[in-house]
Amino acid sequence: MQKVKEEVVKALSESEKPDAFKLGEMGYIANSVFSGVPIDELKQDLIFPKSLNTFKQMQYHSAVASSIKLFELVAGKSTWKIKYPNKATKSEKKKADMVWDWLNSMQDQSFNDFLASACSAYTYGFSIFEKVYIPSTEERGKIAGIKKLSFRNQNSVSKFLFSEDGNDITGVVQNISGLQDSFGRYKAKGNEVKLPRKKFLLLRVGQHNDSPIGRSPLVDAYVSWKFLTELEKIEAQGIARDLQGLPVLMLPAQYMSEDASPSQKAIYQYYMKVLNNLQQGVQSGIILPSATDPETRLPLFKLELLESIGKKSFDTSEIKKYYRDAIHIALFADLLILGTSNTGSYNLATTKSTLIGAFAEQFLQTVKDELNKQLIKQIYEINNWGTDRLPEIDFDSVADQSLEDISKYISRVGAVGYLTKDLDVINASRTPLGLDPLTEEDDWESMLPEKTTRSGDGYKTVGEGTSNSVQGGDSSAMNMENTA
Repeated sequence: MQKVKEEVVKALSESEKPDAFKLGEMGYIANSVFSGVPIDELKQDLIFPKSLNTFKQMQYHSAVASSIKLFELVAGKSTWKIKYPNKATKSEKKKADMVWDWLNSMQDQSFNDFLASACSAYTYGFSIFEKVYIPSTEERGKIAGIKKLSFRNQNSVSKFLFSEDGNDITGVVQNISGLQDSFGRYKAKGNEVKLPRKKFLLLRVGQHNDSPIGRSPLVDAYVSWKFLTELEKIEAQGIARDLQGLPVLMLPAQYMSEDASPSQKAIYQYYMKVLNNLQQGVQSGIILPSATDPETRLPLFKLELLESIGKKSFDTSEIKKYYRDAIHIALFADLLILGTSNTGSYNLATTKSTLIGAFAEQFLQTVKDELNKQLIKQIYEINNWGTDRLPEIDFDSVADQSLEDISKYISRVGAVGYLTKDLDVINASRTPLGLDPLTEEDDWESMLPEKTTRSGDGYKTVGEGTSNSVQGGDSSAMNMENTA
């Protein structure tokens, strides 16, 4: 009879046993918050809610506005779709298609409108959308559609609500008392509106350390913007002085002394006011007495314009360009400055375009995650559809794809037989051409033509194609497209 080997388990000593620990959360996020308002920034202009006015002022500058517009254009190129669960059943596909149809048929709002409003997070660091559903008339408590994802203006947000330990966001408070409401739309609603976390989408950008207000990229451009705007003000004042001249009025010294008579002091104050009016352009001329000094025969009252003579030792244009470039770089928009100087190349432009595309995709990934976790999952929970196998809202890359590179890839991979003929591959070759993607309802297999190219023949025989050694004649060695 064969003996059964018994597994011997060695007893662990007390020193070898793992230490017990709490499975739940023990630490804190530890963000500085005062009355529901995060205060992590050092500069007062960048602390919420004052930061909202700062960012709004920054948008008036062309360097900042053009960078924001570039981001919106790149993000707006994204194409969105719904992805079924793996090996989805007809019922699962029907539900997913229904939700996707709801998103694309919202009342007075398209999905692109939602994305355009979501891009305001690039400016302010965050954006909030209240989820407004259409209740079902057949089943009470169920959802029959999405009415809209209603944007909530950042300037109306007064504070956020947190859990007792401060680690979780439980809601947001809108304060509409300061809004101009000539139509009386908000009178019946009160000054404050509290939205629980399950009622809204929260989109954030930047390394926000889980702060509800995110971290706007404009924070990184703030110092450069501040110096640039101050420099432009000084330059404008200098130009005005150079064009108009600095008015200089000469008076007898006794008019300006402490021992001057009341009438002399009054004359001195009058001419001080005249100089201010001349400099501001609100006074067209001045009348002076023709009195002269009896000894020197020089006029006692004289007005002249002091002009700037000579050239400055610094170039303000170069200094301004430095700060403009710094703003564009901070906002990942330095693609805009290529071609404005003698440096730069096509390859560099491609790299810069890829960087702004990657930054936009990072934000779009945030939008995607929030939609899937806070919208799609909630709809399935409320309608009791089960959350084990959820569809997923996804987007295609916003990076510019070269048709030449795509065709080379398809040709090379297909030549060695590693490219499967399925719906995903077919649509990947159609969408770059601007063609509508095919669906499973289309008879796409019958649309595929027969293979006509022999580009893969050179891969089969030693000495041809991409072989490292050439024996005899290699008919494909001169084909530069075979070079990886």
